[in-house]
Amino acid sequence: REKDWSVILASFGTIDKVSHVLAEHDEPTTKTWAIENDISLKEATKKADIELGRILDRLEETGLDRETVLVITADHGGQYSKFFHGRLTAGAHDDNLWYGLGHTEKVPPPIQPLVDTGLLQIASINTILLCWTEPMTKAQDEHFVELMSQVAGVAEVYRKTRRYGEDRYTLAFRSDELKGREREWADDQNQDLVSTLASETGPEYIGLFFDQHGYDVPGSHGGAQELVQRIPYIVIAPNLKEKGAKSKDWVRLVDVNPIVGSVMGLPWNPRLDGSSEAILRFLK
Repeated sequence: REKDWSVILASFGTIDKVSHVLAEHDEPTTKTWAIENDISLKEATKKADIELGRILDRLEETGLDRETVLVITADHGGQYSKFFHGRLTAGAHDDNLWYGLGHTEKVPPPIQPLVDTGLLQIASINTILLCWTEPMTKAQDEHFVELMSQVAGVAEVYRKTRRYGEDRYTLAFRSDELKGREREWADDQNQDLVSTLASETGPEYIGLFFDQHGYDVPGSHGGAQELVQRIPYIVIAPNLKEKGAKSKDWVRLVDVNPIVGSVMGLPWNPRLDGSSEAILRFLK
């Protein structure tokens, strides 16, 4: 509608909602009500594809496709919480997700020992466990790490430390059950992933869960698991060398801004956290 538009942000929220409720990341839903009402990840994706097609058609009709950059991605992937540790009672959604900030009455039973220490201020619980705590003695710290290692589903525990004026996370516990592909992924990715949270306001402790373990809803997200972290990342632009070219380079959501900037030939902004390195070899 606007003649002088420069950016379109299109959010296909139905995909997100359907995936959380039905957890169809592994196989189609078996929920009768969803089947009867034709609600599924397949149908939601099909509708999103139609709407995206309308945008692409309009760009071609107006000739704007020759000067437009499109990035198609998502805020997270997802996994099915085959091993669900949250409370299943009515209204338990917030209790499964948070401790503190007014949600202090009920928590999933595996989290209760952390609450009982009297040291836990705030916890965020999903497919990752983030804990903000009171200052601790060395003995209290070691005990808290031990309790976190005993929380159902926890594969690794990281504690925040401060060295040379910088906050960082160091591995404090790793389960012997972390093996195979999960172990390889953890070795390659987990330290980098938790390091993105390192700051003065970051949680004091981070618990990473095994695959298919969660506390919130069947289709959970938020953690470091491969299914959660792997998301589609598609770039369409008129100055790419070839259509359909693929790359195995890792990119992150913070790379969207610098990638778009590089494709458009804009000056580099040194304040950006991301990088455009992954796209450079594809540009004409």
